[in-house]
Amino acid sequence: MFNYNRKFEEDVTETITIEADKPETQEAEVTVTAPEFVVTISDLTVKEGEGATLTCKVKGQPTPEITWYHADQPITTDDVFRVLPGSEEGESILEIPEIFPEDGGLYTVKAMNQAGTIEATATLNVTGEIVLM
Repeated sequence: MFNYNRKFEEDVTETITIEADKPETQEAEVTVTAPEFVVTISDLTVKEGEGATLTCKVKGQPTPEITWYHADQPITTDDVFRVLPGSEEGESILEIPEIFPEDGGLYTVKAMNQAGTIEATATLNVTGEIVLM
């Protein structure tokens, strides 16, 4: 409560009382759940020169952060790989537009949030050679 006094020229005193609204404190219950795969990655065999796509979808609260790895090295979007968000929440896509033998091997996707971390692995096998005519 706040009192404000002001004096008028006629020696009249007016008291105005202002009630300040106190913000109500509400406790929000936040649910935190560990990441869980809805769609996971699986082994893939691709001919050299073709493209490959690995897709995963995770759920969890808060939405997990997804990181891709090739041979235990983190993958970022560059001229070899494209890491893209999917059309749905929790979906992540790893695209390799053109496969070379060195792109073969173990791929890992990790999803983490405050409640935990999960990971899945898949092997990308590269076969054959491109025959140019």
